[in-house]
Amino acid sequence: MRFVVSAHSQRGVSREENQDTVTVSSWQNLNRERDSFIGKYSGQDLPQLFMLADGMGGHANGATASQTAVEQINGSFNASPENFDEQLAVENVHRFLVNADGSGTRPMGTTIAGFLINETSALIFNVGDSKIHCIDELNIEELTIEDRDPYQKTKAITQCLGGGIIHPTVHSIQRHYKTGHKFILSSDGLTDHISPEQIVSALNDSSGNLATELCAAAKSQGSDDDISAIVVEVQ
Repeated sequence: MRFVVSAHSQRGVSREENQDTVTVSSWQNLNRERDSFIGKYSGQDLPQLFMLADGMGGHANGATASQTAVEQINGSFNASPENFDEQLAVENVHRFLVNADGSGTRPMGTTIAGFLINETSALIFNVGDSKIHCIDELNIEELTIEDRDPYQKTKAITQCLGGGIIHPTVHSIQRHYKTGHKFILSSDGLTDHISPEQIVSALNDSSGNLATELCAAAKSQGSDDDISAIVVEVQ
């Protein structure tokens, strides 16, 4: 069994900087106009950690917050992959962001979505509204819990890392995988503009960098936000 992983991140057309940060193992986007990656992993390469963080727009230093989150969590993972504790790693980042920030009225904050794949299953965790889906043939399932108020029409999230939140709750699950599964990590610049069904259709119609194709689909539907995605194909 092998894993083909593609990633893409691009700055929103109305944004001065890309506040999304995407990391696939040791690769990380450089917050340019657009950055892409594709790589292959075998069972011998596991475990591997892939993450996506979306710095909070309208708050100070969103790009710094998202970069700090993925870099520090990656550091915790690399220090001891077999003993990685996502709850502790996220709590440590949250504490760091709170302590590093000033006393501004809109302190820096970020979402996080993580996918840690090992030999038999994947650990999936998130805080905020960055999502992870699983596609099994034509069926798509959201595996993360979206931290938005369902009764509000705004895009405001109910919790994040930093951002004035006292103590974020990390949503975590274990998920077994099989050949043919596709796992998609995405920022709201993508999922606010294309539906789960459109994600399935876009991936079925693509043959190159699947993450790049997904982000292009979101932009074609009018997304002017930063757009980022990671696609993990189990082959």
